[in-house]
Parts: sequence; C-alpha cells; structure tokens
Amino acid sequence: MDQKPRPRTPAERIRTLAQAALNADETVDQMDHILDDLEHNLQGLNKAVATMEESLDYFNKTLHRLNDNLGQLEGMMVRVMRLVDVAESAMSPVVATESVVRGVLKTIRGK
Repeated sequence: MDQKPRPRTPAERIRTLAQAALNADETVDQMDHILDDLEHNLQGLNKAVATMEESLDYFNKTLHRLNDNLGQLEGMMVRVMRLVDVAESAMSPVVATESVVRGVLKTIRGK
C-alpha cells in the first residue's frame, strides 16, 4: 500500500523557506567575496600588463638602437677591409723585395 507523505505544517514550510533564504544569502555573500577577490586580482593583472607593455616598449627602442649601431659597425668594417686591401697592396712590393734580398743573401752565404 502506498502511503502518501503527510502534508507539511505551515511551521515546517516556514522553517524550510527560512533555511533556503539563509542558504541563498550565504551564497550571495560568497559570490561577493569571490568578485571582490577577482576585482583585486584583475587590478594587479592590469598593473602587470602595463609594466610589461612599458618593458616591451623599452626593449623595442633598444632593438632599434642596436640595429643602428650594427649598421654603423658594418660601415666601419667595410672601411677597415678597404684599408687592409690598401695595406696589402702597398706591402706586396716590400714582400717581393724582401724575398729577393733573402734569396740573394742565401746564395751569398751558401758559397
């Protein structure tokens, strides 16, 4: 035989509704705390992102300066290579003369 549950009394209904209201109130308080913490964390994140943007901007400017310096170094290297070529060209007669003189001295000493 199926027994039907007995109807709740008005006091039980009020108690159940009051407990549900307290639970809902507690949930709302918990959500308020979570949202406050989230707001605080987002403010910290905004500051961190702003600092990172400043750092990236500084890094970008540094890269531009480095690129400019590398261009200048490249220009200097081209000039140094030209000077080395000129020096080698100027020294080739001296080296040839030195070689001839050594050959003559070797021949004279060998006799």
